[in-house]
Amino acid sequence: DVRSRETTALRRLDAFKGKTVVLGIVDARNTRLETASELGKLADEALKLVPSDSLWLAPTTGLEYLPHDVATKKLAALAEAARGGVPA
Repeated sequence: DVRSRETTALRRLDAFKGKTVVLGIVDARNTRLETASELGKLADEALKLVPSDSLWLAPTTGLEYLPHDVATKKLAALAEAARGGVPA
């Protein structure tokens, strides 16, 4: 449950040029808390291939099966990463 996995999805983003991309960068099926820094690095990599007005950052799926405190912390890290590292 506390494992981490690498993703190859970023390598394929150029296939979606001209489209809006919703990039699931928060693992919604794992209680491991991603840091805003980790998520920011993924967002920065994606922004090399997708313009900021076409990129939405999101969890991989719904967070309803995670403990509420974990889901809240994951969303806070996602929001901070989306703001470029600026905490709420």
